[in-house]
Amino acid sequence: MLTFFGFCYYYLIPFRSLFSVLYIWAVGRYFLSKPSISVIDFVLVTFLIIKLYLESLNVGIIAALLYLRLYWGFFFFYLYFKKKTFDFFNIACVFAFFTCLEFVLIHTVPQYVVLLPNYSQPEVISEYIQASGLFAGAYGFGGNRTVTGTILLASYVYYQRRDSKQKYLLLFGSIFAVSGVALGLLFLVLLAQSSNLAKVTMNKIMLGGFGAVFFLWFVSGDNPIFYRFSLKYLFEFIYQYKIDQIKEALDIIGNWGWKMFFGHHSFSSENVAVDGYGLHFGDFSMLEFFVQYGLLGLALLFILVASKQTLRTRTALFVLLAGTFHYHIIFSLPGQIFLGYLLAQKKPKLKLFEK
Repeated sequence: MLTFFGFCYYYLIPFRSLFSVLYIWAVGRYFLSKPSISVIDFVLVTFLIIKLYLESLNVGIIAALLYLRLYWGFFFFYLYFKKKTFDFFNIACVFAFFTCLEFVLIHTVPQYVVLLPNYSQPEVISEYIQASGLFAGAYGFGGNRTVTGTILLASYVYYQRRDSKQKYLLLFGSIFAVSGVALGLLFLVLLAQSSNLAKVTMNKIMLGGFGAVFFLWFVSGDNPIFYRFSLKYLFEFIYQYKIDQIKEALDIIGNWGWKMFFGHHSFSSENVAVDGYGLHFGDFSMLEFFVQYGLLGLALLFILVASKQTLRTRTALFVLLAGTFHYHIIFSLPGQIFLGYLLAQKKPKLKLFEK
């Protein structure tokens, strides 16, 4: 039930304040079980407690708690799933189906789809859908095409070997989100999982030839449909814009001072509802995380993920983290839940104490 309601978050935006109960329930259930903690878990909790105390003096306890919920909410769900046997597959398929249905509705009755709560700024969204035509994607349960598409792709990768045709709903849902990030990650996954290239067949030669021709057309020129995939876009957006953002982030946290290591809760755009809480880089979430929690926080995040990965979860974790270098994949509530679920699939071997 926790997972289902968590994935309804962007469909129930008017009630989003009530979703804080999910975090309380997740931690409460963990402590009501027989809790255990690994070394990395203990170090991370210590860091977060110290960080919460120091930043509460800076921005206030409410804002500091909101930053904790946003960037480390997945840890709460990781604790929850550590002590719970659960199969995520059916819920993922349900929301993948909703995403596919939403895509169909977008291309049949878009004037009604934009009235859904997961579509903010309906007028802007409506114009975007009309301008994009066939390439208008579904926002889905993530409230964002990239968030929805990337989570569903990670789900598909995780369940790819399951003997069930329902798993293809996850793939179709990811594709129908029409996210450049999700489609790019799908290409990388397929490339990594491609069959033995030494086995050359005529079909592969023809497919490779058509693929090469399409790729050259795909990345060249100013085609308005595929511009976001072109080399020109990648150069302007990734190389220039992102580099400028990194330079700005370094200016914000200073040069190798304490902020570089521990981060500093600050913002350029403040939340309209909460004083002292906001963001700098909404479209570069991992950079925003670095500003707020520093090199130490970034290191702890990747050490935690690396220590909990398994052969089965490795690719799915890569997809989630890679997508977060753009939008807030693992910082959205659905992304937090799924990341926590994946991390909990491996039980820590080295424990400091156990009740």
